[in-house]
Amino acid sequence: AAGAMLAGMEIKCLFDIDTEAVNYVAEFSACPKDQVYGNFDDLPYEDLPVTDGLSVGTPCPPYSALGSHRGPLDKRDRFLAVVDFIVYRASIGKPYLFVSLEMVPGMHISPQGRRVHAEAVSKLTAAGYDLGHTDIRLANGSSQRLWFNEVSAWEHGLVVNKIRHFTRGVWNKGPYSLGDVIPTRSNSDPTSMGELMTPDADVAAHLFAPVSKQFYPCNPSFTAHPSKPRIVARSSDGVGQPSD
Repeated sequence: AAGAMLAGMEIKCLFDIDTEAVNYVAEFSACPKDQVYGNFDDLPYEDLPVTDGLSVGTPCPPYSALGSHRGPLDKRDRFLAVVDFIVYRASIGKPYLFVSLEMVPGMHISPQGRRVHAEAVSKLTAAGYDLGHTDIRLANGSSQRLWFNEVSAWEHGLVVNKIRHFTRGVWNKGPYSLGDVIPTRSNSDPTSMGELMTPDADVAAHLFAPVSKQFYPCNPSFTAHPSKPRIVARSSDGVGQPSD
């Protein structure tokens, strides 16, 4: 929602199973109170307002390593349910003119995830959506088209090594077209958490981890590129990078 607002959009409808979070977002986005919903499964599909676009981040554990890549076998999975929702809205004459579905890269690592995404691509294409893609060169010299775009948080100015895959689409009878995903990081963007956090001298001593509790379980070392993941406990003599 914040990203949409920064892009100059108005928020007309919100839904999230986390009631506290969705109500908080509703406050700062000025979303109409009667268009704030909880569980996706309870949405009134036909009666939702007609809006230009839809941006969705479905639960990622079903397609992550921590969730064992269980995909549709995980009861939290809503990826294809959202795709079916988009297709249904188009079928009743209320299509979203542009859509964006966020997912962790793990979706395209596991066979189950790839099957689910292929089904999503097929359904969205059949419903009239032109989808964003990435062409990659394989070792044998041939090329392969992937129907998603990879976005790095670091390349867009954030101090975190977080990579997500976005399935982007535009309604082929609408006024929008897909552009390239262009990195926006500039020289003025922060490169470490230390640039963002309160100076050590202004933090109460009891809030620091003891030096003996520092831990560095992740490689690479501190000499590596700052976008690389690290897990480092904050201690009185330094601040480390966050992990992803």
